[in-house]
Amino acid sequence: LKIGEIDTLKELYYADAFLQAKWREPKLDGHTAEELSITELEQYWNPLLYIDNILSETKDTQWIMAVRNEYGEVYLMERRRIKGVFLETLELNDFPLDVQDLTITVTTERPDTEVDIIPDQVEMSAINIQTFVDQQEWKLHEHVEIKKRIIKQEYSSSMKSHPCLSVTCRAARRPGYFYWNVFLIMFMISGLAFATFAVSPDKAELRLRLSFTLILTSVTFKYVITQSLPKISYLTYMDKYVLMSLFILCIISIWHAVVTLIGLDFDLPDSPGFGSSLPSTSTTTTTSTTNTTATTTSAIISPNLNVNTTNQSPRLYFPNHNKSESIQS
Repeated sequence: LKIGEIDTLKELYYADAFLQAKWREPKLDGHTAEELSITELEQYWNPLLYIDNILSETKDTQWIMAVRNEYGEVYLMERRRIKGVFLETLELNDFPLDVQDLTITVTTERPDTEVDIIPDQVEMSAINIQTFVDQQEWKLHEHVEIKKRIIKQEYSSSMKSHPCLSVTCRAARRPGYFYWNVFLIMFMISGLAFATFAVSPDKAELRLRLSFTLILTSVTFKYVITQSLPKISYLTYMDKYVLMSLFILCIISIWHAVVTLIGLDFDLPDSPGFGSSLPSTSTTTTTSTTNTTATTTSAIISPNLNVNTTNQSPRLYFPNHNKSESIQS
């Protein structure tokens, strides 16, 4: 009739249900409508129906009435209005993209050899989705599924099988809240991990500090997420996403640590021809042409200058640079 709040953490939901059951009573055949209205119907046979998965009842109204069909056959009809808390084992493998079954299990205290519960083919089961109070988080589907099964009552002296009828409706979770508040934030935290490569490679401690800060932020965020879920032994879809983000952060942190340990040298390689000291060389150039004399100029390459350690170009020193060259023609 009406579905209330669905509590994912405690695995239960609130509902207001209307149940109707009828069965054949041959002893009342031939009675008039007036006689049926004043007859105490509670003294006749009753299937002893009850709700198997109800946790607590806040309201339970029950009444019995007799009805006659067009063939003159009398049926007893039991109607019950129940408002309470119902237990439901939630399947959270696809959380937050999950679809949950909300079931009301109707069974009887009598064994299956004495009574059988079958769905009513005239008045079909239905649900009112307009009165659903948790529409911001869930989307309630209109269809209702009914399934027959047999259950055994545990810790009973009889240990007999009992017929059971499961009436199920389905609700799909709206994942928009988790997209914006979990998936997007974890994506941004994981993306910031690649910003650590902007730090100079020789400052590995700064890279590691930033990476560890992002890891601790993700762990704290993961702890907050788990507070909204029951303690289950399997991973949900969101758990896998968060753990994958943590794995990426750990891989980046390990990379920064390994680079520091192996001591990679990021300096430029030695230029060919300047890897060792060069001996002193004196060059004397004398140009003789007709009545032409050039002043001798000496050029010395400094042997003590290490080009690779100063990252500078080789320099030429001219001892006589203060003296002007004279060329006589």
